[in-house]
Amino acid sequence: MTMDLRLFIIFFLFLPFVAEASIIVQILPEKEVFQFAKDNVSVNISVTNQDDSELVNLTIHSILEGNCTPWIYQERLSFEPNETKNLIAHNFPLKEYDPGGRCTVIAKVFDDEGKVLLIQEKSFEVAGTLKRVKSEIAISSDPAGIGQRYIFVKGETIFLTMQSNLKPNTSSLIYPDGTVRDINLPEMILADAPGTYRVVLSYLEEGYISINSSKTFSVIDRPGVKDNLSHEGIKTRSCEEFLGLDYLRCYLVLAALIATVGIVLFLRKKVQRR
Repeated sequence: MTMDLRLFIIFFLFLPFVAEASIIVQILPEKEVFQFAKDNVSVNISVTNQDDSELVNLTIHSILEGNCTPWIYQERLSFEPNETKNLIAHNFPLKEYDPGGRCTVIAKVFDDEGKVLLIQEKSFEVAGTLKRVKSEIAISSDPAGIGQRYIFVKGETIFLTMQSNLKPNTSSLIYPDGTVRDINLPEMILADAPGTYRVVLSYLEEGYISINSSKTFSVIDRPGVKDNLSHEGIKTRSCEEFLGLDYLRCYLVLAALIATVGIVLFLRKKVQRR
């Protein structure tokens, strides 16, 4: 292989890197740490064409990621030889419920065919914002809170549990008659009065957004069926007592019987019409 051919191959292999190196991108946050209630997040992007020729139809794309409000900036620009443009990519006030912490700006430069020419990243911090409370109340017939339920039958045992990143300042149960009782989750209660109940958790911790987390459930009377004997002295008995099954199976059987009777009556009428 001749020396000229080797030089040509080396030049060809490094040509893309030379083209990319002709563009310089600098991400310039106004501060390293932005404080809530004092600062606006302000990030400029400086793009320089180091080439001696014009660069046309370049797309400057910037996205804000991490613990900040998502923010996208995009602009299509052309550059004269050795020209620098300073772009205001991100500029917005902080909100109290912004997550806070480390934020990252990712800037990309695309050519007119959509090829990525350059990628740059720069991070900064956001401080002083309030943290969010994550709270989920579970109402179940299972002590571990497995299987959410919203309707219970009078006499059932109800388990109240929660999952939260913060301990509530107050926890209370509001009864159907309006009575309020302080509780400490996890809690077990007996559904002894029909009506609507409400579980309320209040969070008032410094550094967190204050919220009330609540969930309701209902307790209904257990339905009963009378024995079909009309002799004097026969007492009303519940479905379970009458059929000798548990509550759920009892009413599944009753539903199946009703459906069967309906089908038989329908078929009988259909045969009579013929």
